[in-house]
Amino acid sequence: MDDLFEVIESYFGAEAIPGDPTGSLARVARLLERCRPSLLFLADARGRARAAEGLAPGVDRAVAGSLAGELCAGLTDGESRSGERTVDGRAYRAFAVRLNGSGQPGVLGGLCDCSDAAAQELESLRPTLTLCGEIAWGNVQSDLHTRTHVTQINQLVAQQTTLKAAHAEAIGQAIEEHEKRMLEEQNRLVMEKTCVATETANRAKSEFLANMSHEIRTPLNAILGFTELLIRGADEGDEAQRQDYLQTIHQSGRHLLELINDILDLSKIEAGRLDVERIPCSPPEVVANVMSVLRVRAKEKGLRFTSEWPDGVPATIHTDPVRLRQLLINLAGNAIKFTDAGSVRIVARLEGPPGTPKMAFYVIDTGIGIAPDKLDRIFEPFVQADSSVTRRFGGTGLGLAISRRLAAALGGELTVQSEPGKGSTFTATIDPGPLEGVEILESPPADAVNGNGKIAQASQQKISLAPARILLVEDGSTNRKLISLVLRRAGAEVITAENGLTGLELATSNSFDLILMDMQMPVMDGYSATEKLRRLGCTLPIIALTAHAMAGDEQKCLRVGCSGYLSKPVDSDRLLQTIATHLKDAKTPAVGAVPAASRKPPASAGPPLQSTLPTDDPDFREIAEEFVQRACEQWEAMKRAWANQDLEEMARLAHWFKGASGTAGFDAFTEPAKRMEQVVKARKRDDIPLALDAMAGLVDRIVAPAAQSH
Repeated sequence: MDDLFEVIESYFGAEAIPGDPTGSLARVARLLERCRPSLLFLADARGRARAAEGLAPGVDRAVAGSLAGELCAGLTDGESRSGERTVDGRAYRAFAVRLNGSGQPGVLGGLCDCSDAAAQELESLRPTLTLCGEIAWGNVQSDLHTRTHVTQINQLVAQQTTLKAAHAEAIGQAIEEHEKRMLEEQNRLVMEKTCVATETANRAKSEFLANMSHEIRTPLNAILGFTELLIRGADEGDEAQRQDYLQTIHQSGRHLLELINDILDLSKIEAGRLDVERIPCSPPEVVANVMSVLRVRAKEKGLRFTSEWPDGVPATIHTDPVRLRQLLINLAGNAIKFTDAGSVRIVARLEGPPGTPKMAFYVIDTGIGIAPDKLDRIFEPFVQADSSVTRRFGGTGLGLAISRRLAAALGGELTVQSEPGKGSTFTATIDPGPLEGVEILESPPADAVNGNGKIAQASQQKISLAPARILLVEDGSTNRKLISLVLRRAGAEVITAENGLTGLELATSNSFDLILMDMQMPVMDGYSATEKLRRLGCTLPIIALTAHAMAGDEQKCLRVGCSGYLSKPVDSDRLLQTIATHLKDAKTPAVGAVPAASRKPPASAGPPLQSTLPTDDPDFREIAEEFVQRACEQWEAMKRAWANQDLEEMARLAHWFKGASGTAGFDAFTEPAKRMEQVVKARKRDDIPLALDAMAGLVDRIVAPAAQSH
């Protein structure tokens, strides 16, 4: 039947009713079974078929449309008609009944066999067919309306879905637009913040450059001005005035060097290249060294400069003694700088819970103090409390910034409390490392400055280098002239070379006692020259001279074979002391010889080593005596460690000699002990015997104060 509906729809242009969804036509067809209908259809008043059922085989489907139109023409409500109809050569009785259903009236029609019995049966069924047709028509119309409503509902649903999609899209676009605006606002705020930070950084940079310009130009003016006065003979032969000019030049040069060192330290810290080690060291020795360095400054200002250990002090802690010393020198030096009268004290104690204590160092002064609103800014680089401080006291504002970073690197922090006009207290804490089994000293050894403020004066001994013959390899003519003058006045014979290649040729064709080697030179640098000399079998002491003073530069020089290291600008006293030490300790044992601990130093190693402290004072004599006794014990431990190949213990002992000897007035140990520590840490086993020989010669010569003649 589906095909029939398609034909009807194609003929009449109206939508066919698919099948018989209500079953009404099927009931009518069963009613007409007795007259065997070959075709049953429903049509509208205009004769267009709307539904059909029971198309008999052999009946041309094309007649359905025309038959419906013919049968329906001229029918009125309640009427029916019938007549003969031939389809494909067969006779049929065609019938049509006008239906009086509600709404638009319809027509029930069809075909049936033409036998007399069928025709009579059809006539008798016409009233019933009319009633059944009305019911069928009503159902068909209802179904059409239902389908129309369903279609409308589906259209509404589709429209609603479309609206929802459009609404969702609109919401999405609105959200996207909002997010875009928020991102633009965020970017704008970031840009504003960046601009503010950039502007702040530019202002800080400008302030720093202005401050640095002042800081650099002030000593430079003094250096250039007083140098020009000396060149013009402005001292008029007055030795005292000449010495005053020279002292001003010297102090200005040192100020410039300190400024450069501060900038280098800060740059290393901010670049994350600050090297911090953790080794055993003595807190009293570190503080004593700080007191020794700053005592002259304190004395010049008439300040009482003391250290206190109210609760005792650990005999050893594990930290970086070099960085701790730098931290305390910065703080105590600042305190002395900003204090015109009264005192500066370093107070040290253990604080915090027993399991994780901190070592606290209080630097207390009676100076100018700091305003409360300025306390947070003083730890920023290039910042001081106010511009009047810079004008009055000078400085770059780097010291406290470096100090706070040093304290953090040592496992602690740096804080401050201050009251204007009354003074300040800077508190630096560090991590002391494990303290289990560490002895707590109730009364540490006397400091370099005693309780009454009496300053110990180290006896100045003139160093003679005669009759040493020294090769100076240096490309700078000014440096060659200056260093040669210093060495010749100390009694040495000096031969100079302008580059490493010339120095190499002179060293291999002449006899020298020591070589001073600049490391940055044209033609051949000092690193290459030193390596070649060592490969050629040269065993002379070679001391590196370099303007590179960053971390690792000293190790680089030692790795190529240098015996020592001096940074530029060269300090004359340190230069002479270093050369004298290496000349006295120079030995030429065969490489790979038996360990130095099993060899006795020659008896002619040199004169007795005596402490430079004023040992007529009982406190200082006690310090020297304790060092001599401890040095002998530590030396025996050093020999045992070498015999056992315990390099870590050897490094620890060498570090003790390096730190303790200078405090006790035995400065001759400093460089050899430093060299020993370096070669041991670098695990240069071939160089250790020579370093041990140098140390052994010194230990054999030390004399306790009690044995000195007065």
